[in-house]
Amino acid sequence: MPDLSSFPASATVAGRALDRKIVENALREQNPHGHPRFIDFSLDEIELHNRKNKAYAEGGSPLGNFIRVSNIMRNYPNLPQGDPAVALLGMVIKQFDMVLWALNTRKFYYEPAVPEAIADLSVYMRILRCIHAEHAYGMLPPQAQP
Repeated sequence: MPDLSSFPASATVAGRALDRKIVENALREQNPHGHPRFIDFSLDEIELHNRKNKAYAEGGSPLGNFIRVSNIMRNYPNLPQGDPAVALLGMVIKQFDMVLWALNTRKFYYEPAVPEAIADLSVYMRILRCIHAEHAYGMLPPQAQP
């Protein structure tokens, strides 16, 4: 087995320089006291983060989506943060920004995450209608009342 002590696991996995099983085994050897699935979940999350960040920030800051969304939200300083509609709209803005970023980087028609983001936007709008209707008819639970 190669000596991985000088390599961060994420760089090794992201670069695909080594087979995932080799990385897992090296990490287990260096970190033997955790839950058996912890390293596997960690590597899954590294890959998920890499795949998602490609769609949300490729060519820009790795935190670009969060920065752009927060800049939009900053325009509305009186939003009631406990309102379910506000929480939902934060997710809408995040998806909307990803679609705009794909258009901005000329990847809208080629980025595999775009159709799912568009579908999420459609679903979120229906959920927003449900939240609005439940509030209008007093059906939201008391802790969710704006």
